[in-house]
Amino acid sequence: MSNAKVGGINGDRDREGQRSDGGTTNSKEQCKRDELYYLESVVFKVEDTLFRVPKKGFCVKDTVIGDMFLSSSPRNEHGVIEGSTDEFPIVLENNELRKMGVEPIKKADFQAFLRVMYPFTQTPLTYEEWVGALHLSSMWFYTEIRNRAIASLNILVALRDACSNIVLAKKYGVRKWLIDGYTNLVVQLKLPILDDLCAAGIDPMTLARIYYIRNALPPLISASVHSCTRCGQRCLATAGAEIPHHCRNLFYHCSEGTAYCTGKLNPSDTEKATYRKSALLKIMEVFAFELTQLEV
Repeated sequence: MSNAKVGGINGDRDREGQRSDGGTTNSKEQCKRDELYYLESVVFKVEDTLFRVPKKGFCVKDTVIGDMFLSSSPRNEHGVIEGSTDEFPIVLENNELRKMGVEPIKKADFQAFLRVMYPFTQTPLTYEEWVGALHLSSMWFYTEIRNRAIASLNILVALRDACSNIVLAKKYGVRKWLIDGYTNLVVQLKLPILDDLCAAGIDPMTLARIYYIRNALPPLISASVHSCTRCGQRCLATAGAEIPHHCRNLFYHCSEGTAYCTGKLNPSDTEKATYRKSALLKIMEVFAFELTQLEV
């Protein structure tokens, strides 16, 4: 039996590079680069940090960075391709846009964006990181990453206050978050004071429409339920008490002395669901134009 090795990693290593005629050839000339797994890297600079990552993930048609790569390789004044070395990175900063009030790209946002593009770690992204990924993917038109960020944020935004979600939804054009934010603000038992709403970033026109919808909706519990147990007339709250959308089950005064209101402490789940549905229908009517402009 022959001792020659066939097909192994080390097989015929001593004859590597030899031709049948006894000459040699360059093995590189016989190879082609795989279209998918021959990865070229690119260097970006964001703030004070360099990032060296595979270039392929950015090469998506109709995206800001992708179209730059697909059209040509940008060169600097020295004739060197930008992003090819640490000395000549692609600097993700635009001083002209900064002067126009456009917020600069943050290192943390770019890290989050890369974590979605290249998920090398299984550690879940935080709310702030997903928002960072959403910010850059929206700015650069990376639709797939944007959709992943929105899908992941759907659960997280449900845990946050209505005002924050409204501001976030308006900034990134997410229809579902905006509708939910408006609805939660309308059905809220006690609306925050006007100064707090303005400080949270809610614009005056939106505030006016929210107040209009709240006033247009009937009370969560009908006024006829709020009657005095003695005289049967509608209750008048004691000094300092409030009755927003439903009775707080407080003691009230009537001509025949102190009595107990027949109103319920809290509305039932069915009553809440019905009220929320009414609020949603009114929101869709009042904010119709704004909502039709949003894709998601």
